[in-house]
Parts: sequence; structure tokens; C-alpha cells
Amino acid sequence: MDICQIHLHLASSRTGITDEDLMSRQFPDTVRSISVHHTSRIDRGVTEPKRAKNLECANLASTTITQSAVEYLKAMPNLCQAEIT
Repeated sequence: MDICQIHLHLASSRTGITDEDLMSRQFPDTVRSISVHHTSRIDRGVTEPKRAKNLECANLASTTITQSAVEYLKAMPNLCQAEIT
């Protein structure tokens, strides 16, 4: 029997998503990437994907986050690509 894995991508770019929005979202282990570029400040919300233990890619371009949030992302074990500008 073949096992099929579904990898999810959470796309909320250019939507005005906020910290509170991210904190209320579900992040199951199947979420592999998120895209929240060109949104408002999401500094607290950037730590919420910690619930997505298999997150590999995060696009946070043109989004305001602090250095502490960047350090948090660097420490995520499976994150191999992050766009932060």
C-alpha cells in the first residue's frame, strides 16, 4: 500500500493578517510552508508556527518583525528557507 502525505501551505499574503489572526490559526504537522509577506507587523504571531513542527519554508518579506522573532525562526529545527526583508 502506498502512503500519501499531504503537505499544506498557509497563504495569507497581502491580506492584512495580524498577530491575533496567526495565533488563532491551526498549524498541524502537515503545514510545510507559510507565506505572510506584505502584511502588517506579526512579531508575536511569528512564533505561532512552532505548532507546525515540520515547517520548512517561511516567506515574511516586507513584513515587520523584530530581531528576537528572527532568532526564534533560526532556532526552528526543520526550517531551511526563510525570506525576511
